Amino acid sequence: MDKKRVYVFGCGRYFQNKQSGILENYDIEAVLDNHKEGEIELLDGKTIPVLKPAEAMCDIPIVIMVCDFYTVWEELKKLSVDSSRIVFPNVFIPYTYEEKIINDEDGRFCIL
Repeated sequence: MDKKRVYVFGCGRYFQNKQSGILENYDIEAVLDNHKEGEIELLDGKTIPVLKPAEAMCDIPIVIMVCDFYTVWEELKKLSVDSSRIVFPNVFIPYTYEEKIINDEDGRFCIL
């Protein structure tokens, strides 16, 4: 079965904690990051490029992998990324304390 292709926004500690959960269901094409450049190696051994967010303007979904997801959401919206392409981090294990609270409720984010 082919996995769905995604970009991941952020490659820090938060991403490192959730990377295995993402790789179970998705094929990560590239990491988007405003501060890093080059390439990174994933847990599955695949090496992928690190791109600036503006370089990711195709139809591939973008998984937010930073704790301050709202700021990233705003940045992506300013780049005209359609909301349907943005995947919030609360769906990937292991959950943070805050994500456990959200998922124990109705499991939905609502950004107004």
